[in-house]
Parts: sequence; C-alpha cells; structure tokens
Amino acid sequence: SASGHRANDVAELVWDEPFEAEQGLVSDPVLAAGAVLVGGIDRELHAVDAETGDERWSFAADNWFWGRPLVADGSVYAPNLDGRVYALDVGSGDLAWGKPFEAEAPVRSSPRTRKLASLSFSNIFQVTAAHEKIVTSASSTSH
Repeated sequence: SASGHRANDVAELVWDEPFEAEQGLVSDPVLAAGAVLVGGIDRELHAVDAETGDERWSFAADNWFWGRPLVADGSVYAPNLDGRVYALDVGSGDLAWGKPFEAEAPVRSSPRTRKLASLSFSNIFQVTAAHEKIVTSASSTSH
C-alpha cells in the first residue's frame, strides 16, 4: 500500500501502562497538541500525553463528558451532560471562558467548527468562539 503498511502488520504498544480513569471513558478520543483528550463517566475530561500515557491535566464537571471534544485555535470545547459546553486551554486545562456556555438540557453531541454548534436534548445552539450570546436556538423537532 501507499503507506508502507500491510494488512497483517501488528500495531506496537507505545505506552508502558494503559491510562486508567476511575470510571469508564466514553467520549471519542481526540489527538491535539501531543495529547489524547477523552472524557468519561468519572465526570472528568482527561488530557493524556500521547507519547508517555501520563495524565497532563484533567478537568472536573458535574456530569459525564459524553460527546467528543472539539479542538480549535488552542482551545478544547467539551460538551457535558450537565448542560454546559466548557472551553478549556488545550495546554493547561484551565477555563478559557470566564464561565461555560449554559444550555437548558444535557449536551450529548460534539461541537462543530465555524460557529460552535452543539445539539442538546431538544435544541441546536450556535455560539461564537468568544462566548457571546446564543446566535440561534431552534427546536430539533421543527422542520
């Protein structure tokens, strides 16, 4: 193949030990800035060093990080079932916004780029990256 890999090649372990959270990891992982970003039912978003498997930082919230985080312009946008989308610095895990974006229902889906759109239980929200007010909120049941 063009990549030089054959179908029967075996992947090699990179980390000496697997990364373990207190409870299951459920979000799709994202690789950014040399870290694997993944959320779980332990109510934390974890940044794990991609080369060593050591935790760089974690960010705790009030509920599960279910949706896949989005990384854009040095920030991680992480949806949470507590009804918030957290904007965090990808390097430190510190809050990038003074407070998270508040939806009125658990945020299950992953944010998307352009205008950060995220699907809650019944609404689609569009928020600017500067955490301005909601641009639009439309019921997902209306067509």
